[in-house]
Amino acid sequence: MPPEDRATASKLRLLIADDQPLIRRALSMTLGAEPDIEVVGLAANGQEAIDLALRLQPQVVIMDQQMPGVSGAVATREITTRLPDVRIVILTTFDDDELVFEAIRSGAHAYLLKDATEDVVLETVRAVHQGESRLSPTIARKVLAQLRALSGREDPSPDTAPRPPRPVRPFRPAGSLPGQPAAGLAPALRIA
Repeated sequence: MPPEDRATASKLRLLIADDQPLIRRALSMTLGAEPDIEVVGLAANGQEAIDLALRLQPQVVIMDQQMPGVSGAVATREITTRLPDVRIVILTTFDDDELVFEAIRSGAHAYLLKDATEDVVLETVRAVHQGESRLSPTIARKVLAQLRALSGREDPSPDTAPRPPRPVRPFRPAGSLPGQPAAGLAPALRIA
């Protein structure tokens, strides 16, 4: 295999799906300039993302959540069902709870808001490629709040959360056995 083919083979294969041409181009130029990333395709909607993913076999897809026709969540579900090794990064302006949880349930591995810096997007793409998951801080707070609500604990502060009462246990001197009177402990320890 020629050296240039080996270099291409070792690059992270990335597909970008966003309905805004400027965003697609900016992501492609920024991420494609990285020596370890190859942008293999650009999609303008969810259906294109599905079709290109099936044809191009990317390792990571950056997916907008709200696109005309097939949504990012539906495309994510379809891609991860048919190509389970593909990792999906949702990159969107929408932080609505319903959209966030729909994307996560659909199989997204990361959910970033478009106010993320280039470095955060780049680091997230590399991290999900390595099997990690990432969330924007505001999205992480929503996920934690939802988990707390599901567990019956609404209060986000562990310091102010009511604690369940502890069971009252009879006092037992250290080293004594259950049912052994305290007076019987001294001879056992050879204490006068």
